[in-house]
Amino acid sequence: MFNPRRSSVLVIALFVLFFLSVLALSLGYHMQGSLKLTSRYLDRFSSFCLAQGVLVSLEDILAQDKEKNDYYCLDQQWKDEFMLNGMPRILQARDTGFNAAGKYKVSVIDEESKLNINKADKDILTNFLKIFQPRNAEELAQNIIDYRQSREGLKEFYSVYELLNIKGLEQKTFFGEDTNENKELDPVEDDGSLRLPEDNQNGVLDLGLKDFLTVHSEGKININTAPPEVLASIPGMNEDYARILVDLRKSKPFKSIDELKGIIVIPEKVIVQILRFATVQSNNFKIFVTAYHDDKQISREILAIVDRSHDKPKIVYWRQN
Repeated sequence: MFNPRRSSVLVIALFVLFFLSVLALSLGYHMQGSLKLTSRYLDRFSSFCLAQGVLVSLEDILAQDKEKNDYYCLDQQWKDEFMLNGMPRILQARDTGFNAAGKYKVSVIDEESKLNINKADKDILTNFLKIFQPRNAEELAQNIIDYRQSREGLKEFYSVYELLNIKGLEQKTFFGEDTNENKELDPVEDDGSLRLPEDNQNGVLDLGLKDFLTVHSEGKININTAPPEVLASIPGMNEDYARILVDLRKSKPFKSIDELKGIIVIPEKVIVQILRFATVQSNNFKIFVTAYHDDKQISREILAIVDRSHDKPKIVYWRQN
């Protein structure tokens, strides 16, 4: 015999069972998503720990290098571990004793190879800017000097990015294509206008002003590491003399600025000028570390500027992704 009460109970039971099934499926789905997010977070954290460990190792290497050498050049022997044909090598973390899993690569850029915008006078700035914006180089140089002198309470730039406030300076000229400052041609820097930064898709990394300028140096230019563009900015210098210095240091780095006096193919009056602005030692370095998890789908980046002039290297700038 049909029993309405029992049928109602059955319907309710089925409804409760259906609700619990949906709830279980929903919880399972969310738990699966949470586990994926947690796993991704742990992988990113592991990569970050690896990047930090690599940075600490580089600080120690730079400190030891300063104790051993009275000069710094592009071909320091310790760089062989990290570089191959002038480009960063991808290394296994275990190769250097780190416990974190994954791989990493490192770029070490000498800040003393750049022009310090807090120290450079108008003539030096003008010489340099002529390479990038020749039509208004002198005006730009004067605008930089005026801006530097007009800062309230601060007489120095705290970042090269402050130059974006300078009237007449084109952003494309300032940024170039190396937006992350790792000195490598990344896919987003060679795909035209598909993704920022916009580039000319020519397979060559075009650098901008920011890549030749700094606020983190002692003011003098390391003639062993400075690019021709920076060397040519020294009063009395030109592109031909800059290339001569670059060719000479390739065969034998300068161990002392006094060695410049023996260069007979550069006029003595120019050598006197170079001696005023030159050094062969460097204390400030930009270190760019990219650490990958094992599957290389997850990475973390740290950009730090390290000053090794102290008893213990000191980080004076830090940026992470």
